[in-house]
Amino acid sequence: MNRRRFKPGFTLVEMLVVLLITVLLVGSAAALMRVIAGAREVAENRLQGEQEAMVALRTITTTIRNAYRPITDDVLLFEGTGDPSGALPMSRLRLRAIDRRIIRQGQPESDVHEIEFFIRDDGSRPTLMRRSDPTKNLLPDGGGVVEPLASDVVGLDLQYFDAGKWEDSWPEKMQRLPTAVNVRLVYRADSAGKKLSAVSEIVNIPHWSSKAAATPAQGGATGATPTGGGEEQ
Repeated sequence: MNRRRFKPGFTLVEMLVVLLITVLLVGSAAALMRVIAGAREVAENRLQGEQEAMVALRTITTTIRNAYRPITDDVLLFEGTGDPSGALPMSRLRLRAIDRRIIRQGQPESDVHEIEFFIRDDGSRPTLMRRSDPTKNLLPDGGGVVEPLASDVVGLDLQYFDAGKWEDSWPEKMQRLPTAVNVRLVYRADSAGKKLSAVSEIVNIPHWSSKAAATPAQGGATGATPTGGGEEQ
């Protein structure tokens, strides 16, 4: 009697088990890759927002340090206003400063520019803006070139130190510079704009007047030392 010899192989159940395990491994690997990609995107967005905010912060503080101090009959221009009604700080700073950037090619320009920093909110995406006017114009003919300075910066908070205390505004009628200015920028730390952080720096302004108040210690209105790093909101 002839006996049939069966070659060893896999049963259907065994193949289904292997297929199920393979699917689970591939799904787990795909989920892990999505988590890693998401974490990388969050880190890149945060780094990009912080770098943009730091560049904008350095631009504003450098402009304040270069504030124009007239020695003739020119009127000093240094004005700071604030809007405390919104959820984000919406301060505004307008001053004359020494600035050698060319604003309009081929046109006569002064190296004393009227510069203004403010947040423009069109209802969709607040943006830090800078207005530069290289010529001196009498009101109401003020103008210049407006340009976005940082698209990820959504809040501008300015405080002015005078007579031993911090003020939220600096009227133009003061006709003098504050002793120091605390500049704080709020920026987006993620692509959705739900997470915010901040960078800040205090600018001490040297005075030639004997009436100048004492220079504040680094730290601002809250007493925290500004390091330029992110502050969670």
